[in-house]
Amino acid sequence: MAAPTRVMLYSPHVKESISLMSSEAESPNYRGFLNLGGIIIIVANFRLIIENILKYGFLLKLPSPFEFYNHYSGWPCLSTAILLIIPLAISYYTETKLAQKLSSGMVKLLMILNICATLIVPPYMVSLTEAYPLPASALLSISLICAMKLYSFSDVMSEVRICYKNKEYEKFPSDIKEVVAKYPNICSIRHFAYFITAPTLCFQFTYPRSPCIRKAWLFKRIAEWILALSFMVILIQQYMMPLIQNTLPIINKEPINYTALLERHLKLSLPNLYFWLIMFFSAFQCFTNIVAELTRFGDRTFYKEWWNSRTLGEYWKLWNIPVHSWLLRHVHFPLINMGCHKNFAMFVTFFISAVGHEYLISGACRIVSYWAFLAMMMQIPLIIVMDIFKSFLLKTQIGNVVFWVSFCIIGQPLAVLIYSIQVINRMNP
Repeated sequence: MAAPTRVMLYSPHVKESISLMSSEAESPNYRGFLNLGGIIIIVANFRLIIENILKYGFLLKLPSPFEFYNHYSGWPCLSTAILLIIPLAISYYTETKLAQKLSSGMVKLLMILNICATLIVPPYMVSLTEAYPLPASALLSISLICAMKLYSFSDVMSEVRICYKNKEYEKFPSDIKEVVAKYPNICSIRHFAYFITAPTLCFQFTYPRSPCIRKAWLFKRIAEWILALSFMVILIQQYMMPLIQNTLPIINKEPINYTALLERHLKLSLPNLYFWLIMFFSAFQCFTNIVAELTRFGDRTFYKEWWNSRTLGEYWKLWNIPVHSWLLRHVHFPLINMGCHKNFAMFVTFFISAVGHEYLISGACRIVSYWAFLAMMMQIPLIIVMDIFKSFLLKTQIGNVVFWVSFCIIGQPLAVLIYSIQVINRMNP
């Protein structure tokens, strides 16, 4: 802009205007503040890293190969996981061979016993061998996944038999009709094995398939998965365990200094948040996509935008799509079809989910507890209340703030402290 020849020719005030940050102004670009916020987060966390090293030193400990195999791989857990092929084989043989000779009640009884054995034997082996929490949690996760897959397979095959006997399948879509009409030759051992290895919990006759395995893409996901697991180990050993151990004297001292306990809780919330986010990335973005790529499983929607959840109900619908789909298909919808109220169906769905969470956590820690179960069940009234104000919450960010605070600042750090202290007290009576 060329300078005017006279001062009076430049008039800076020529029209009515409002300040950028006023409520009536159009939303300005705050990119610079976002950059500043990012810089502050980096500097603050870098300071915490230096403070942690100065206070505790380097706590990372890599075990020897034999010790790593013995403790972290956990050969008893590994062998038990391999033996889970037995209930899988029993389920396939029962549903494809014996179901034609036995009554429906007997088939259901065999299915229940098979699933119960799948769920009971692994925690018993964990307790018997005193396995470490890491391999124990892996084994229990595999056993729970197997049990859910077996139930889905048995539930679908049971419906197939009913529809085949009463000819109801003739009203179904053509693709389903053609399959059911071929009963009992509707599921080969190859298709069953594919269902067991695919990253889904719901049995179907067909699945969307990707055209090929992309090797370069696969290696990138494997590298990301290994890196994520490494960060999780660092967070546990270098940050979370020292904080938990320093909290024990506060809890064991009478009277309890609740101010100091609150400070420990808030200090734990940050590394716990990082651990939870990295765990989500490693499990739902890396590992599931690795399995999907190896099996050429086409549907890669393992999660949705849960981080934008405005209510707790939204979060549970978006966080874990495979489990959510299984609960809808095999718990919620059947209850609704039986005439149950939607709130009762939600209660039963959350009850099963709560039992599953407690099964994984208490089983891996080798304790009998109920905190994870209670935490899940206590969310039911909160979900109902938030649904009442859902129209208001969808217009604001209040619901999203409540979600982040309740999960990452209050709930999860508190659960980590409770279970960790219980485990430490069990190991050091």
